Amino acid sequence: MLIKTLSAVLSHDSPVFICGLKSSGDIAIEPYSKVYIAGRDLDAYPLLKKALHAVINLAENVPGVILAELPYVGGTLGLSPRILTSSLLMSILHEYKNQWSSTADAATRVEMVKYCLQDDNAVSLVGLPLLPLAEGSWVEFSLEKAQERFHVSQEVFCVLSVSNKSLVDLDVEGYPFDEIECGYRAASKSSNKPNMYWSSMPPSLVAQRIKNFFKLEVYQNGITPTGRVSRTPDQFPSDKWLIDFWNMAHSLPDEEDLEDLLYELVGVPLIPLNRGYLAPLSEDRLALYLNADKSEASAAQKALEIMDLRLECGVFREISVDSMLPLRRYLVDVSVVPRVFSVLSNVDPSLYQQLSPEDCHYIQLYLTTYLPPTAALDSQQRKVLRYLPVFETYDDPRLVPLDASSESKSKTWHVAKGYRHSLQPWMPTSINLLAEDQPMKNHIQALFKIPILSKAEYLHLLISQLEDCPESEWDSILSELLHGYYELKNKADFSHLLRNFAFVQVKARSTYEDPTTTVRIKPGSAVDGSLSLFFMDEEAVFPARAYAQAAFRGPLEELGMMHEFNPSFVEERMSTLFGQSSHGRGASHKKAAHVLYDRLNNLFSKEFMSENLLSKILSMSWLYVDSDELCCPRECRPKEDRCLVGGQMPISEFSPSNALLRERMGWTSAPPLDKVLAHFLSLIEQESTVNNNYHSRLEDHDVAQIYKYLAAKVQDHTSLAAIKMALHGIPWILVSGRMYTVDRVAFRMDHNLSPHFAQVPSSSLDGLYRSLG
Repeated sequence: MLIKTLSAVLSHDSPVFICGLKSSGDIAIEPYSKVYIAGRDLDAYPLLKKALHAVINLAENVPGVILAELPYVGGTLGLSPRILTSSLLMSILHEYKNQWSSTADAATRVEMVKYCLQDDNAVSLVGLPLLPLAEGSWVEFSLEKAQERFHVSQEVFCVLSVSNKSLVDLDVEGYPFDEIECGYRAASKSSNKPNMYWSSMPPSLVAQRIKNFFKLEVYQNGITPTGRVSRTPDQFPSDKWLIDFWNMAHSLPDEEDLEDLLYELVGVPLIPLNRGYLAPLSEDRLALYLNADKSEASAAQKALEIMDLRLECGVFREISVDSMLPLRRYLVDVSVVPRVFSVLSNVDPSLYQQLSPEDCHYIQLYLTTYLPPTAALDSQQRKVLRYLPVFETYDDPRLVPLDASSESKSKTWHVAKGYRHSLQPWMPTSINLLAEDQPMKNHIQALFKIPILSKAEYLHLLISQLEDCPESEWDSILSELLHGYYELKNKADFSHLLRNFAFVQVKARSTYEDPTTTVRIKPGSAVDGSLSLFFMDEEAVFPARAYAQAAFRGPLEELGMMHEFNPSFVEERMSTLFGQSSHGRGASHKKAAHVLYDRLNNLFSKEFMSENLLSKILSMSWLYVDSDELCCPRECRPKEDRCLVGGQMPISEFSPSNALLRERMGWTSAPPLDKVLAHFLSLIEQESTVNNNYHSRLEDHDVAQIYKYLAAKVQDHTSLAAIKMALHGIPWILVSGRMYTVDRVAFRMDHNLSPHFAQVPSSSLDGLYRSLG
């Protein structure tokens, strides 16, 4: 009964009078609204307390530190004799936040947050200045400002201590971040609108803050340096901050976040080096380090010192991080020599020349220890190895590089096998020889393919350097090679040298051979004399002088000399004869073209075709037409189509009888309709201007062939429409030597109405006439 009474009264916001004992013992009655229900010593009235619990949320067990902040508020509201309800307390916190926010300490605010969250009601925090920021202020919880405040991990918080604006302070003791998160999730499930008071900070924004701070504190004049920077221990970034940064990078739960962070920080000096340097993040300019777990570390350690002090490479200075994984993408283990070479590729090569003999010895020991002869090196890494003075020559005890940095062209070296220059005078002194027995022997042969010379290889060497020799020596050397070519090629590969070397002396087909002049071409451009009819008079491609010997024909053919009519030969001829403008071509050009036409017509077949040849046949302008110009097949027609297209399209001088060739040229289909109609109309117009009798000249142009063509085209609706449009109102039907329009002819007439009307004879053209009206 009491509960029902209270509920009814409170639902109408009527006053409620609850008896309570005052300190004087007198009985008093006080009025309360449904919001401000309270009393004193309520525990003495268990039935009333139970009834109030059933209709309203009594605020019991309020922390003392909160009540301590509200004495003046209580005095204002007359709360001293009351027990707060939760709603009353929340109302007081919101209404009087300007007063208590100036006096409440961090511990009190933490208790306030916890009290607000006791019913998992995170929404009740909105508007209360209970959110701590790292810069030292407490701000109101606000959904609207969530994007301006950031809650980050402890690791990120430590790194951004140098730039902590708008960061939620993680150092406030006992602050219930997890409970707020839970309240947020609960509110999100019950509402379409997310209820969160802060945002997470993306890696890109973390990186931007770090870059901005470096710009202020590290870079001179705010300009980002391109290389490493020098810092003293008391300058930012300190070792502790660097450790915090790399620990933070390792703590990121998502590999993609780590990639984003490091990508945004490319160029920022975050890698500690020896001698007080910091290297920028860059996967192109890596720092060296020694993995202490590796064996033979002494050779690597000594080499690392030389690279640090003599070659000015960046060497990583170890710091105590939780994990080296994020760092290792910017580091190169000195025991992995190919990657070390990639680092050394950024070194000024002149520094190698300043190494002492002792330094060179240690580098050689390092390479023989850690670089397998079978290592896969790219061209840049091989170039670095050639610069290093670690090789022994046959006559010089000093360690030398294969190439000096001052030389623009690489030297050519060979390994001397048991001989000296003085004992083999035929060996040119310009050849650089390395000692066969030396620590880098296997590397020389495996990595640089430097051979041990034999007599056959000596000839191979001479051929490889032939361009550097006087031309007067060429023919004697090459004649010796070609005379014994089939035997020598089994001992050394000459073909790759000779195929790309213009050594074959040649002459034109019918040009006088001047002994004082020399024309040389590559063997692949030379042509056997049996194919001379396919060439113009001025084309100098046929072997001459020493190279015209019958004994040399086989080797030259093996080296690529053209000697048979095949698709590749036709491709070459078409490219040469028709690859340039047709203007200015003489009679020999046309003669060669017609010989090519005839042979192609005879030999073209499925077996003869190639993809490149078909492409040239279709796309190149290779057909002579009446005007002596050159056209591609789609631009002209064969001779038998002259009656259909007349002067509307060029007529080719070449009309192949080979059915497959005609098909590939696109000449098995009829000419374009617009060209035939244009020709037909021009014939009609020309004849009508001369006289009214069309018969003689139109018969000469074989109008019947045009009628036959049109009869086939009217079967297609699009073509029929085009024909009707072109011939509309024009006298085009030939009857007894006179032209008539379609409305002046009939298939049957009972009377002779000539010349006004005519009867067409019955023929295969009936369908054409009917289709056109």
